[in-house]
Amino acid sequence: MATTPSAQSTRAMLSALNSQRLDHHQTVRPILHKIGGIGSLLVACLLNPCCAPLFVPLLLALLAGTPLAAFLAQYLGWVYAGLTVLSLLSLYMAWHWLSQKHTPAKNVCTSPTTCQLHCTCKEEV
Repeated sequence: MATTPSAQSTRAMLSALNSQRLDHHQTVRPILHKIGGIGSLLVACLLNPCCAPLFVPLLLALLAGTPLAAFLAQYLGWVYAGLTVLSLLSLYMAWHWLSQKHTPAKNVCTSPTTCQLHCTCKEEV
């Protein structure tokens, strides 16, 4: 079955759009992972057992007179344990996101039309 020129050009355009989408994800994803890793590292540093005794009393003072403050004061040991677990999880996520290696994808020419749409794509001689 022969394909029409318009179907071939449509297919080439869709192929180009898919490769552009992949290129976009490969350039944006490392930046988002770096931002998420740094944010997660910041959360891990603020919730660790060394800094938590500074922030929990401040939080209890800000919530003074509320049922939430009474609940947190009643179960203060569980609050510190929960903050320690959150700190460890956040530290793991920071390590996971910041240690990922991102390799750029190779541009592969599938058709001459695709090569014309991509400036970085080079035809093989």
